[in-house]
Amino acid sequence: MTPTRKRITGVLLGAVAGCVGVGCVAPAPNQPVALGDPVEQRAMECLKRGVRYEALPSVRAQAIEALEFRGGRDALPWLRNALMDESPGVRFSAGMALGSRRDAVSLPAFQKLLRSPTATDRIVGIYGLHRLGDTSHTSKLAQYLLESRDLSVRSNAALVLGLSLIHI
Repeated sequence: MTPTRKRITGVLLGAVAGCVGVGCVAPAPNQPVALGDPVEQRAMECLKRGVRYEALPSVRAQAIEALEFRGGRDALPWLRNALMDESPGVRFSAGMALGSRRDAVSLPAFQKLLRSPTATDRIVGIYGLHRLGDTSHTSKLAQYLLESRDLSVRSNAALVLGLSLIHI
């Protein structure tokens, strides 16, 4: 295990132990965390640092996914900024978070993603537009699901297609 990986593992284990030690009770999903508690404030700061963590795109993507469910309105600028990340996975996570929140400010970014050469960007652009009421591109998801040779494109299309059907 590399020193960086050990450090990340230690931080994560410390956060879990700290949460268990103080008896944290997680709020219901999709409910912003009340930031009155110092532990909750520290957790939000750690998530915001995770969104900027340059070494691993997976850390950025996971921090974004956590902010989707726990971050209040103050998380929106962080999520919007992540739509411009160099990693397609991070952009996908950010687009999914903003789409699920129906963030109208992100409409131009969703439209731009729709014109991207990267299939995953186009898929999340479709999802964001769909959630904002523009379903004119939603039917393209089936094509990505059935015709793409790339497993991640197919799985992302399946996820977005399922969520689009749920959130009509």
